[in-house]
Amino acid sequence: MLGSNPSIETLWLKNNLISGTLPPAWEGLGGSLLELDLSNDRLSGTIPTEFGMLTALTNELNLNGNRISGNLP
Repeated sequence: MLGSNPSIETLWLKNNLISGTLPPAWEGLGGSLLELDLSNDRLSGTIPTEFGMLTALTNELNLNGNRISGNLP
């Protein structure tokens, strides 16, 4: 499970045509994930409130090219 790997610092899954909604299981990456790029996929829905637990995410957050709505927690 992705959320149970606290050593991931960079996660780039852009241009992979991943579809569906963003899962709520991000809390396990909160202290280590610095960059998250999910751009140009087929994600939809709202931004999970668990994104607020990604406290180390300071370098990059790219959700461009998806159908995601809402505010960042």
